[in-house]
Amino acid sequence: MNLNTLLRALALFFVVFALAIFPGCGGGGVKNADLPSGNCDRCNLPDAPIDPYPGPEGRSVNRIHDEIPVDWLHWPVAPSVPMQVSLAYDWSTHEGPLRYAIDFKHATGIPANTRFLPVVAAADGLVSFAGSGGSLDPLALYGNRVDVDHQNGWGTRYAHLESINVARGDSVGIHQIIGRIGSSGAPDRWYRNPPGNPHLHFEVRPIGSVLVVGSTHKPEPIDGVWDLYRGMPVMHDAGGRIAFMSDRDGNPEIYVMNGDGTNQVRLTNSAAFDGDPKFSPDGTKIVFASERDGNMEIYTMDVDGTNVTRLTFDPATDGVPIFSPNGTKIAFDSTRDGNPEIYIMNVDGTNPVRLTNNIADDREPAFSPTGSKIAFESTRDGNREIYIMNADGSAQTRLTNNPGNDGVPTFSPDGTKIAFDSDRDGNTEIYIMNANGNNQTRLTFNPAFDGVPSFDFDGMRIAFDSNRDGNHEIYIMNTNGSNQANRSNNPANEFAPCFR
Repeated sequence: MNLNTLLRALALFFVVFALAIFPGCGGGGVKNADLPSGNCDRCNLPDAPIDPYPGPEGRSVNRIHDEIPVDWLHWPVAPSVPMQVSLAYDWSTHEGPLRYAIDFKHATGIPANTRFLPVVAAADGLVSFAGSGGSLDPLALYGNRVDVDHQNGWGTRYAHLESINVARGDSVGIHQIIGRIGSSGAPDRWYRNPPGNPHLHFEVRPIGSVLVVGSTHKPEPIDGVWDLYRGMPVMHDAGGRIAFMSDRDGNPEIYVMNGDGTNQVRLTNSAAFDGDPKFSPDGTKIVFASERDGNMEIYTMDVDGTNVTRLTFDPATDGVPIFSPNGTKIAFDSTRDGNPEIYIMNVDGTNPVRLTNNIADDREPAFSPTGSKIAFESTRDGNREIYIMNADGSAQTRLTNNPGNDGVPTFSPDGTKIAFDSDRDGNTEIYIMNANGNNQTRLTFNPAFDGVPSFDFDGMRIAFDSNRDGNHEIYIMNTNGSNQANRSNNPANEFAPCFR
């Protein structure tokens, strides 16, 4: 088989592969009736011929990678989570076999909706590489990557990761989390996903053998390669995770649960107050406030409750901490200078810096997704209002102007919206507005308390605290206010959710 024929076969395989494992995809495009896959009546293909890349003629001599964009698809493991897939193939003949490669990114095109999604092993195997390789590594453009040898002649690669959870030599099981999606590495100018656009590069590659395409309509099940693709390397967090505080065991402690309310687990066990939990960007840590050492201080712990570390040591009150999006800083409010002000410090507690300087109360800091802005609440104009400032404390600007109290701001993952709570209509309800303060819209309509909003990982839902059923519980709803549902369902009180 010559190179041109091989390329045609490989391109055709990828289109059929997409149809075979994603039968529920939607979106527009040209339906291809030429492929006898049996799935064409349910899936639309993009506006491109089946063989858009017939060969290297007329292409840059340095180009070794092409992508065939495929319509918006939905993962079987999380049908509500749309992802975009680009199917890639090598047509170059130098060094190494051809490979099956796919790039995954979120269908909204919003980087924040893809970054930190968990990446899981597609099958059991042994980690043969985990790291970045350094500047001399010929694969440095992949950034942080994990290679898994599946001990059957095939291996998988997971590249451009934000973080890695495994080490070389580790044994991994199917669907074990091995890292998180990121934008590490430096893809060249021909890639669709440049640095800063988080995505996962996933490939199935032969180990010590040459890849052979045995069929123009579907891959031969050579040593389980078909099963490796069905292993689904991107797994949504089963509806997300919610950290919250609860007094169900006698005093306020920190718990976590799945986004659907299942698997509620206590993380702290202290006779004092533990509360205000916030996840780290990579989901491995929780920062929180506690009075366990006599006064309110800032602590961190692993997401399973271990490795509790105290960060602040001040006789004043330090509370409401939150990680910066890059995980290197923590913002918090403190009375150490006499009244509540916003501070920022390194993630290890060093170098605390005061950002606000006002005789009124400044509280509840919230980073924008880029980390360049901080929203907060302040009473400097007589009642609680929402303000925004640069992350260095400059350019403090008022966003809300209402005779009621507006507070507890939180950014949507794409940075375009801010959710907050307000009693402007008589009791505390959840509202949403543009990040510049425009288009303020009420989301909840309940005579009870609805407050303390938190966006989920994808920006599609909001968790909040409500006492509409007689005690405080954790609820979730869509970002337009629909489908409000109790998730904690406990006779005790649950407060201050943090969704991710």
